[in-house]
Amino acid sequence: GSYGGVRIAANTSLFVKIISSGTPSLNMSFTTSADGTTWNSSSLISSTINRGVDKLKWVNDRFIICGNNNTNSSGYMMYSLNGTTWADCVIPDATQINGVSNFYDVSYSFGKYYAVSNKGIFVSTDGVNFSRLSGYSHTAGSGFVPLYGITNTSNKIITVGAGGAGGG
Repeated sequence: GSYGGVRIAANTSLFVKIISSGTPSLNMSFTTSADGTTWNSSSLISSTINRGVDKLKWVNDRFIICGNNNTNSSGYMMYSLNGTTWADCVIPDATQINGVSNFYDVSYSFGKYYAVSNKGIFVSTDGVNFSRLSGYSHTAGSGFVPLYGITNTSNKIITVGAGGAGGG
């Protein structure tokens, strides 16, 4: 995961900037802009101390932050429909997320949200509740490597990890 930094994403009418700063604990804040030049005042996102931000992205109908919670070494995602009100995505119980220390990227394809992590692919129909996609998860000795990026084409979802790209 990453400590600190700035991430920017936009939809057709709004730019959102996420700032993650502070040592040793991170505090995440956001600011918005209608034109990408003039920015509103920065506001803290509550309950985000010590969270690193790997990705901020406009996905289908919402902004989504992917990253790692450095306090307990777990991955997290947050979403916002308007760029200003943020809430945690719901990640499955410990048996499904065992060893997931980072969410790296998220995409929307074929009516579902897909997120990639260091231990597999997660899927959601509503952009809030995510569960591990069966058949694409880490098992001991499988040689599964972290997936750092995901995108979609007209008929395939492409993920990229430490060992190269894999289609689905």
